[in-house]
Amino acid sequence: MKYGKLLAIGGLAALLPLSAIRAAVWRAVAVKNGETVELWTSDGIRYPVSGSRFTDSLLNQELLVAGRLIPVGPLREGQVRRVVITRAIPWQPPTGGVQFRPEQRNTYAKTARTLPETELKPEALLTLELPELGNSASSGGSAPIKMCVSLPSDYKRATPHPVIIHFGGGTGGTGDWQHWRRITGPENFIIVTADYNHDENEKKGLLKIGTCRDFNSKIAFHALQILRNSTMTDPKTVILTGFSSGAYSITDNLKNNPKAWQPFSGFCAIAGGSKAGSARIADRPTLFIIGANDTMRHKWLDEAVDGLKRNRPEKLFVEKVPGVGHDWPEAFTPLIRKWLENFPAYGTSARLDAMTREAPDDSVRAIVESWKQ
Repeated sequence: MKYGKLLAIGGLAALLPLSAIRAAVWRAVAVKNGETVELWTSDGIRYPVSGSRFTDSLLNQELLVAGRLIPVGPLREGQVRRVVITRAIPWQPPTGGVQFRPEQRNTYAKTARTLPETELKPEALLTLELPELGNSASSGGSAPIKMCVSLPSDYKRATPHPVIIHFGGGTGGTGDWQHWRRITGPENFIIVTADYNHDENEKKGLLKIGTCRDFNSKIAFHALQILRNSTMTDPKTVILTGFSSGAYSITDNLKNNPKAWQPFSGFCAIAGGSKAGSARIADRPTLFIIGANDTMRHKWLDEAVDGLKRNRPEKLFVEKVPGVGHDWPEAFTPLIRKWLENFPAYGTSARLDAMTREAPDDSVRAIVESWKQ
């Protein structure tokens, strides 16, 4: 049986001691498998349970569970983790139904900007100008920075959707949301693309070589704050990605400023990457994917990977695809999809279907079915 990892904080988190490591909260059901108790979570992920505090009276009913993840043996790729339960109570649906809750003010950036509420609809494509951040490199400095938001076909404002924030190649632009929508499919993910700042990149001399950066994730944070001022997002899956210049933007920030990457759950650097130092990305899934014929960038990418390896990250992946140069071809799609399986928000439906088939009785089956709605 395959087990995954889940990082979620909220609800019962206040019940955990400050010293608890990898503290998490799950909406879950506990199922007995032989002599082992397994925690089946609403994200479709299963954990074996450690400790003796979990009593049979809590089996086969929907729970809100607080606990922490612990490794079994030395950390390595695919490592099974167990969950130590610190508190479990019967699940009670929120009174008044699930509602949108804005993020705390200035969590990521100092802005009260929002997306137009009347336009927050399934499959909507929203564009917002951000003149407060300056003018865009893609316009040569003649037009304000923009962010583009692609909402999924199953979008609901009160549903915590996973998020991908992406920066393009060269001097940027907002069109790469289409690449990601083909990869993720129409459902589930909110995809955000944004411009680079013209003046900052000109001062750094990057425009001379036709490349840009989002320094210290300033624009990414601004876009993320606007998103969370407007709609719910899944904090376990907020992914920062970039193609070419955008990939260098990620690795530059991994090297230079921990505050620039801490809010993100994982990183995907496509066809680029520079020396990243030894950032403590820990268990954040990180993918470097590049064409085998994109040789000019291999040295920089290898330096980035070597730097990150010094801190023994648990989920660092490198893919060099034969026959591809400096490009983002369809050949990357299945590899990126496979990498996305490291995030709880991706593939949840298939995992819940498997749970439905394997449920030990009708009560557990009904709980799992309710999670699909």
